[in-house]
Order: sequence, then structure tokens, then C-alpha cells
Amino acid sequence: MTAWISGLISRREKVNVLGRMWRNVAGAAAGSVSEREDPVLSALRERQQRFERARALITDRDRAGFVFVVTPEHLPVAETERSVATLEKYRVPVAGILLNQVVPESSIGEVPTSRREQQSEYVKRVHTLFARYPVHEVPLLDGKLHGLEALDRLIETLPPVEREA
Repeated sequence: MTAWISGLISRREKVNVLGRMWRNVAGAAAGSVSEREDPVLSALRERQQRFERARALITDRDRAGFVFVVTPEHLPVAETERSVATLEKYRVPVAGILLNQVVPESSIGEVPTSRREQQSEYVKRVHTLFARYPVHEVPLLDGKLHGLEALDRLIETLPPVEREA
């Protein structure tokens, strides 16, 4: 966004220079235009400042960090790998990975056993790919994760968070 808005500002400044040149050449025939600030250029600069403030916020490790929620399947793992690489490229902090809907070892039956076997490759891959980040496995839970009660159930599955004093 920064490069895009910078390009727009540059183009608008060139248009303004050409406009001043035209008015100088054409004189009175060009009409009178006040020399006050260009409202479009002002809006672009204000937007640029907002982008800079947003970037400062999302790249501040003390104030922000992205947590990816990924299921142990091919496409979600591949998409997360690309997304993490992109964030790293732009120095946006990644706070961790939640590996969601992992079939627990304690699950009994043919279907859970089969699904757990399918997931095992991707569970290992996530732990390997993202070893530099905290990776927390969230077991497959009964019912929908919707509302505060469900969120409390989810939190119970996660290890405690250590906070700095």
C-alpha cells in the first residue's frame, strides 16, 4: 500500500507541476486557480500517514502479532506457509500457530483412527515448518466453537501463557 500511495502522490505532484506550467504559458486564457493546497494531494498524504501508522503498529512485536489457525490438511498448511513467509518478508510478527481440529489419540473407532492417520503427516509438517513459533494443537471438539462458553472450552485446551512481569 505504501508503494501504491507513494506512486499516486508522485503522479499528482507531476500533474500539479504541469498545471502550473500550463497556467504560466496560457496566462489569462487558462483561468485563475488559487495556489492553495490541492485537496486530492492532501487526502493522499493523509492516507499515506495512516498507512505508515498502521504499519508501525502491526510491525511492533510488543503490540501486535498474527496467530494463524490451520487445520492439518494439505491446502491450509500450504496457504499458511505462504502467508507466514509474506509476513516475515515485511517484518510483521507471527505470534504462533494454532493447529486446529486435531483428532486426539484417545479417539476410538475406525473413522477417527483413519482421520488421525491422514492428519499425522500434516501435524508433523506444521511442527517442522513453524518450529520457530509456538505451535499449539487444539483437539477436535464436539459442537460448534461459537460464543464465550465455547471459547472457554478452547482456552482449556491450550497451555498456560507466560507473561513478563
